[in-house]
Amino acid sequence: MKRSVAIILSVLLLLACAVPVGAAVIPQNEWNVYFTENADVPKGVILQPGSDESERNLSWYMPEGTESCCVLLSENADMSGAETFDGRIAETPQGDLAAFVTLTGLAENNTYYYTCLTGEEQSEVWSFSTVGDSFTALYTTDIHISEEEDDPECYKNQALTFTNVLDQAIEKSGGLDLILSAGDQGSSGLRKEYTALVAAASVKGVPFATALGNHDRKGADFRYFTNLPNETRSALASYQCGDWWFVKGSVLFLVMDSNNADGAAHSAFIKKAIRQNPDAKWRVLMMHHDLWGQTMPKREDENKLLRLLWSPIIDENGIDLALLGHSHYWSVSNVVYNRETVQTVEKDAVIENAQGTVYLVSGSINRPRGATEFTYGPNIGVGVEDPSRVVYNIIDFTPDAVKVTAYDYETGETFNTLTLTKTGDAEKPAFSPLRAVGRWFTGLIGKIYAFFNNLDNYFDLRKKGFDISLGDVYKS
Repeated sequence: MKRSVAIILSVLLLLACAVPVGAAVIPQNEWNVYFTENADVPKGVILQPGSDESERNLSWYMPEGTESCCVLLSENADMSGAETFDGRIAETPQGDLAAFVTLTGLAENNTYYYTCLTGEEQSEVWSFSTVGDSFTALYTTDIHISEEEDDPECYKNQALTFTNVLDQAIEKSGGLDLILSAGDQGSSGLRKEYTALVAAASVKGVPFATALGNHDRKGADFRYFTNLPNETRSALASYQCGDWWFVKGSVLFLVMDSNNADGAAHSAFIKKAIRQNPDAKWRVLMMHHDLWGQTMPKREDENKLLRLLWSPIIDENGIDLALLGHSHYWSVSNVVYNRETVQTVEKDAVIENAQGTVYLVSGSINRPRGATEFTYGPNIGVGVEDPSRVVYNIIDFTPDAVKVTAYDYETGETFNTLTLTKTGDAEKPAFSPLRAVGRWFTGLIGKIYAFFNNLDNYFDLRKKGFDISLGDVYKS
């Protein structure tokens, strides 16, 4: 019996780490060679948004003892006339180093070429393009590299699955200007997961915006893997990440750490970001946890608290679209305000001047749910019947509209669209003073929870061998 169970488990593990049949864009043998022999892969070079379109952020890992880091930037493919941008260096809990560089002075609608220098060692040359008021993004979540911490084949194969999803999205969209990922990029928060995530050359040409997931919080590396613009680390922020924002076109993106229950800090952060960007027509919030799907009864105690915490914050600040994950069930909510449906959203809906927020949850890339029985919560407008399918979303942003097109990865076919439009004088409902009092009280309770939650995370990280101090955890 034990031997039979072991065989079954081994087969299931191989299936979990396999690339979907017939869906690969990059042949497995080519990927194996690239992943093994490319010297840039273990450095984990990642291109990220800057504060606005005139900036880009980069980060990567470096060996202990490296004394300098910089990025060379040119408008020419041969790197002639390159400008040098020096970076800062931070020591990681493993004792080696991370490099952080910000590129500034970028012009809209232009193409740039860059290479990263680690001391005297130079990376490959990659390129990216800037945009104007309109742009296209891939939205995904719960990429989950890897299934098994000690299985290098799984890292490699699951990185290929994500790369193929990305490449298909690039083909379908005609070119991506942004990747939005709502958390759980890794399964254990480990460096080798993140370096595998950004291994492909196609990733190096698209700014990659990542939210912190509960699995990313299991390790210490997310803090050093990312270089986030306008990041605010409140006193009770997670060790790995704070809240951060960036502007692209007419959109203000607010990337929140939903692992942190300090609602007062989240609310203050969002209000400040909105004040600093008064001309942003659209407000998009991205965080990890699903609020309205209600597909997993065992998580409902957690979700009830999350809804109490986040619903008033989102309503008060007039968020147009919330991008979520965690449940691994793709869904689009109705227009929700004050925790209730105020306008029904149906398949292929077009919503003008929504009087509330639409919440989009995407499915997992490497850990889609099994085809078990489930139901959606009452605030969900559209959902999938088969959560075992790998899905992703392409979002087209223009000053007047936000259009979400959902794709089935294996077939490459569209299965839903959602379009939000807004006229210049559109306003959200007024936020009542009574709800403001409730938000304040919930935020106060959240501070207490956040303190002990961070303490648990500190002991867990220390137990796993990460050399961090308690002061690092509670440092703003």
